[in-house]
Amino acid sequence: MIRKVKDSESGPILGWKPVIALSVCNSAHFYSLCSIFSYAGFLAVDCGWAPDRDRSGYVAGLLPTAVLVGRLFTSISWGYAADRIGRRPAMIASMAAVALGNLAFGFATNIYVAIGVRLILLGMCNGWVSLMGMCTLEVAGEAYQTQVFSYIISVGSVTATLGPAIAGWTYGVLGARFPALAPSLVGFGLGIVAVAVTYAWLPETVPARKGAVDGSSEDGTYMEQSATRTPTRQQQKPLRAALCTHPFPLVMFLRSGHGMAMFAAFDVVPLWAIATARAGGLALVEEEVGSMLAVSSFLQFLFTVSVMGALVRRLGLYCSLILGCALGGAFMLLFPLISDEGSSSAAAAAAAAAAAATAAATAAATVAATATASVEAAFGANASDTGTRGTDVTDSSGSTVLATAAAAAGVPSGADERYWQAAAAAAVYAVQSSAMLLGGTSLVSMSNVLCARDPSRSGALNGIVAFTEGIGKMLGPALAAPLLAIALSTRPAATSSPSGVLLIFVGLGVGIGSLALLGLIGLPRRLTNDVHSVELARPSERFAPLEEEREEPSAAASSRSAPSH
Repeated sequence: MIRKVKDSESGPILGWKPVIALSVCNSAHFYSLCSIFSYAGFLAVDCGWAPDRDRSGYVAGLLPTAVLVGRLFTSISWGYAADRIGRRPAMIASMAAVALGNLAFGFATNIYVAIGVRLILLGMCNGWVSLMGMCTLEVAGEAYQTQVFSYIISVGSVTATLGPAIAGWTYGVLGARFPALAPSLVGFGLGIVAVAVTYAWLPETVPARKGAVDGSSEDGTYMEQSATRTPTRQQQKPLRAALCTHPFPLVMFLRSGHGMAMFAAFDVVPLWAIATARAGGLALVEEEVGSMLAVSSFLQFLFTVSVMGALVRRLGLYCSLILGCALGGAFMLLFPLISDEGSSSAAAAAAAAAAAATAAATAAATVAATATASVEAAFGANASDTGTRGTDVTDSSGSTVLATAAAAAGVPSGADERYWQAAAAAAVYAVQSSAMLLGGTSLVSMSNVLCARDPSRSGALNGIVAFTEGIGKMLGPALAAPLLAIALSTRPAATSSPSGVLLIFVGLGVGIGSLALLGLIGLPRRLTNDVHSVELARPSERFAPLEEEREEPSAAASSRSAPSH
């Protein structure tokens, strides 16, 4: 399929159908990975892989981690494959693997089979993470890539939160023998739709090969615009040198750390929500977890569709990254305040006020009893009834003061408490995940710009970036879920201060905030998609080797005639 580019910056250079195709692929990819977060703990208990919910994190973290481990073996290979056979065939093969992997996982009741399916079909055979960045840039064009990526990632981010909600609602509806079959069939359907729309609407965008400069590749299926940007062999730097050019290593590190934090939150928040109140969780059931994530995804969808793209274009990649990571870390600190760990602060204040009031009432009762004895001695036994009633009033007033103080402190009880806790968790999670998406969008756009400096090897470069990011995404749930299980069992909120829940969320918040600080210190303020250089905002930060290489490519480029549109 050959598609000519539009000479316009008002929209995607290849039109909107390829954007829709990539959005559907992103949705299928995210569902296959994230839908399990809402029911992994329940599945581990129902299939006998874990003894109870509080300790289900030891096993639940292995299921999403298996997908991320599988990517490590093939992400670079998918990048090379995309350069050699084309983006479109690689995307179709990836989405077919996603469909088959979801279907097979629905019938897996053995822990080793379940991990194997996710490792091979959903991990190794899925090249989406290596293909997404280059396809977005080549479909949208440099000027519009941030806006298009915000649309694509908004669909994926909504799926990342709404998918677990749908999975929580449908878990077990087809019977107890295969409890994960219903949510897996949803993923299978998404994969099939992704294959169909990719075949129908996604054109081939692989750059020219072997130095072609006439606007055509060996098979005639690449964007004409790429010819003017493809350097000759003499101009190409070694792949290792391209990876070591500032700020490429720092961007790769930040993407890895960001992926680690975001996927840790994907796993930790639902596991915290289903944990018992004594351990520091919300004690929600499947349907309640699904509803919480659905509300969060709706709020996140509103942000990503209506605000995020324009916000990134206005603030720039640099400021968007720092703002997103700073807010993401700050809101991560609010989760412990929602559970009993946080409620205990208000409850403690109410209890202290009630204790003081009860002490005062007790002192008043002592005085009243002494006065009653004196009155009885002076006027006779008839006054004893008054003293008795006075004591009764004192006891009831003590409990009334306690209840009043608790109500004034805003500490709910029973079903109302769990309802408001779930609502607060949904709101906090929506803001926190939206902020993380803002930072993640900036990082992906940065890496796209850097990889596009070498169009003929952009697939390989994107594959290497996906590999490093995959390491972080693998470590996120692999470490966070077991650590949460240890924290819940060894430092429950009911008996420990600070609780394990507080320590886990504070650690995540500090880690995310450190990404903002690192970006603030080490990243350039402006990146441009030039084959040989990265323009920096501060002239003192420019590197001499890059400046020396700038003259020769510009002279070579001027000698070529630009392709007509």
